[in-house]
Amino acid sequence: MAAGRTHLDVIATPGTQWEIRIAATDEDTVPWAKNSHGQTYGLPNEHGRPDLIATTGTDPQGNSITGYTRRADTPEAAPSPSAGAHSPSSTTHDIPLYAVDGTTRIGTTHASR
Repeated sequence: MAAGRTHLDVIATPGTQWEIRIAATDEDTVPWAKNSHGQTYGLPNEHGRPDLIATTGTDPQGNSITGYTRRADTPEAAPSPSAGAHSPSSTTHDIPLYAVDGTTRIGTTHASR
């Protein structure tokens, strides 16, 4: 969101599924940490996206949890509405959610196509 903006408008047709993800970071960007496999983890920043991207999802019991998705499993950026991202024909798919080791699966998060 542009500096100085104080609100966000969402315009969607009835029955359309949509999702907003917001991440906040400090002004000072620090290097991403690395796990024991050498994979970087954290939040996207001006340097790009780490190997493991921090996100929320659900565990097998349906509880909300925080974990990491693999960069290769997540879209670079959500498509624009003109590309059909919010059209009734868009689909939601599951993305595995991992512990910081990048191999232990702890749950699932969802993304729209």
